Amino acid sequence: MKKCLLIFFSIIFQICLVQAEPLYILNEYCTNNIYSSAVAALSHCDGVAIKRDIRGIIIRIPFENPEYNFQKITPQLYEKLLCIEYFLAKIKNPVIIEVHTEKIPEGINMKNWEFASVIAGNIGEEFVKSEPKLPVDRIYTVGYGEYMPDINTSNNGGKSDNRIDIIILCSISGE
Repeated sequence: MKKCLLIFFSIIFQICLVQAEPLYILNEYCTNNIYSSAVAALSHCDGVAIKRDIRGIIIRIPFENPEYNFQKITPQLYEKLLCIEYFLAKIKNPVIIEVHTEKIPEGINMKNWEFASVIAGNIGEEFVKSEPKLPVDRIYTVGYGEYMPDINTSNNGGKSDNRIDIIILCSISGE
């Protein structure tokens, strides 16, 4: 009986090792490497900012009038996204596309975070369907709406800016 249990747990442990998802953390080696690569590659992209954060490397695009990107990505935003997409295609790291919107436009009957989620989904769809295509298993989308403001202080009342944050994750191995 003891031998059977040992074999059973041994098999389960091996299966868990094979199917384990990589663990993503903030890693100094990775962030330094990706940060310098991102700065070099995206320096010519107009209106794109790059910063380090506790969540990872953030590529930030401020955008006005998010309602224009609700049904379809506008040509102005598409141009910036394409510039970023070429960089993301060169690295193997997964990315999280976060959309933050200050308020929902009039005439749209949904919650702000739902509205932001639709825009995030549109951006993710552009990344997987247009050249250079990114693998769908590397892209995660989330819409925060007015939640998670850039700076939450008593002075701004938790005011959120309309922005897109593309967060590049690093694996525990430093890649």
